[in-house]
Amino acid sequence: MRSPLVTCCLAALTLTVLAAPGRAQIIIEPPCCSNSTIPACIAIMGRNSAGVPDPLSEATVTVRDLANQPVAGASIVIDFSACTELRLCSDPHDPGVTVNCAARTVQSLTDAAGVARFRVTGWSVATPGSPGSPYHSAKIFADGVLLGSPSVQLYDLDRNGLGAPDLSNWLADFFSGNNAARDDYDCSGSLGPPDLSAWLKAYFASGSSTNCVPEGPCP
Repeated sequence: MRSPLVTCCLAALTLTVLAAPGRAQIIIEPPCCSNSTIPACIAIMGRNSAGVPDPLSEATVTVRDLANQPVAGASIVIDFSACTELRLCSDPHDPGVTVNCAARTVQSLTDAAGVARFRVTGWSVATPGSPGSPYHSAKIFADGVLLGSPSVQLYDLDRNGLGAPDLSNWLADFFSGNNAARDDYDCSGSLGPPDLSAWLKAYFASGSSTNCVPEGPCP
């Protein structure tokens, strides 16, 4: 039985018969998911007072083909449609990144090194203490090929940038025992002191003091 990773790479192969008689060529279509790298978790944060997305939220996707060569110009789409508690900002304020509010996706292209970077802004609308969206609710595609399904971390739990209400909501989530994926900031699979430490680090860095200003969130 083939492993999923092998199947992923084999899915990138296309046989094309050239017009000249007797000639055939195997064209390797990028990407290959086993040779590409994606984050295990994606942090959704806010912006600073100047409207710049929080640098702590940066997620990097590196795309390589079956020969392990970087794929430039690949279309990277992060699909958040299964993360129903997330409200995306309608304007990413991130050069090269576009937001599709209807599809609940963000998109960018890889550079010459096969790398695409995202700083996604938004917040959680989940009720404090509720389970919220499950782990691995996002999906990352490269030119239509599924690379993986990271979890979604949501730092702003009240839509107004990081502040005391978010800390209160995080504590409500922690003591509920629901192990909400949105609060797992160290990407360990469970909630604990390291997650609180990560939230405090983001708060004191002041990179997420506001959110979706002035354009507002997706409808």
